[in-house]
Amino acid sequence: MLVSEGLPTDEMAPKLVIGAATVHTHVYRPRHKLNVRDRAQLVSFAHSCGLL
Repeated sequence: MLVSEGLPTDEMAPKLVIGAATVHTHVYRPRHKLNVRDRAQLVSFAHSCGLL
């Protein structure tokens, strides 16, 4: 999970071979659905669920 590595959107996009706006969307959607404030809380949630 690139978000857990602390990479900004602009660095994730080339690794995933997609645009930065698409990365932003793919990070925003689970944050919104899980009602978490930021990327750090998203990573914490993933860790507590055993996804990391």
